[in-house]
Amino acid sequence: MRLRLTDTIVRGTPISAEGRVFVPEARVTTFAGREIAMSANGSQAFGLHVRHVRPTALIEQIPGGERRHPIGHATRRAWIGYALAANVPLVLYAIVNSLLKAKRFI
Repeated sequence: MRLRLTDTIVRGTPISAEGRVFVPEARVTTFAGREIAMSANGSQAFGLHVRHVRPTALIEQIPGGERRHPIGHATRRAWIGYALAANVPLVLYAIVNSLLKAKRFI
């Protein structure tokens, strides 16, 4: 099967609020594939299409240019924190264990 992964940045419709103009920006990741097979016994078809949209920024249009207000990825920060917290006991165990073994042989 031939699979294709695309990653694009798209901008939405401008939004006006209290005299200011904002344009939402998002990253669209698409994973798609398809396959068709024909034989003497019949035919088979398979298709896959997954799309993930994540907001990246809010663009404020100001005279003379644009101001970008990034939107953080809170889930990624949480998973990094979980991974670090899960490994702290393992690292402490390895340090204490190596110190205890070093004292035994002295």
